[in-house]
Amino acid sequence: MNRNDTQTYQMLTRVADFGTKNVSSFPKTSGAARLLDGLENGLKTMSEAGGIYVAAKTAMRNGRTAKEACRENLKSYLSRAAQLSRVLHTDKLQLPANATDQFLIDCGKGFLLEAESMKKDFVEHGLSAKFAEEVTAAIEDFEKTILDYGEARGRRSASYKKWHETLSGTRPWKKRSTSSDVSTSWLPTRSRTIARRWPLMLSRVRSVASEGGKLWGLLHPRRNPLRLRQLPLL
Repeated sequence: MNRNDTQTYQMLTRVADFGTKNVSSFPKTSGAARLLDGLENGLKTMSEAGGIYVAAKTAMRNGRTAKEACRENLKSYLSRAAQLSRVLHTDKLQLPANATDQFLIDCGKGFLLEAESMKKDFVEHGLSAKFAEEVTAAIEDFEKTILDYGEARGRRSASYKKWHETLSGTRPWKKRSTSSDVSTSWLPTRSRTIARRWPLMLSRVRSVASEGGKLWGLLHPRRNPLRLRQLPLL
């Protein structure tokens, strides 16, 4: 969630609070009560989705740290296995400098296929007799942290999507009004007129601003060097 999302949620909360305190001021025939119910339900859903989002984001941060630690652990085991492979002149394991996560896992599993026949070599070259079991545990830990991080990321994306979908449904003024939509008859006459004419007014303002920008570009000396020749001398 960004700053704009937070401010939007706070604004809707203030609107709901104001409407709840002043609901008796609206005509009973208006849709104020129904709007408030929808707004409060939407805010509740958004609050739950926001909590899930924050929790998932924290889980992602912790999962990323755990993932990097497990990656380095597996990489250290595979580096020692690659050194042993070079010493024995077998070249059964070659580890690139910038290996991907999946490549490290595949290399580890490929090394385990040959590890059973290399137990004696492990001990002779200063490695543990259970070196293969340690590599297996490192691979499993790394795979688990990758899955945990992916699940946390999925929860974050789902909660973010749900938050914004609820926001879109909570703001009826963002929809195109239809005969079945919320009536604005409870608004003052001037407010209804502004609400109906707002799209046209906005388009006219944009048009005037665009033409004004073009005119400024033609008249301003720095924007239009040819204008310098037309300026009167003081």
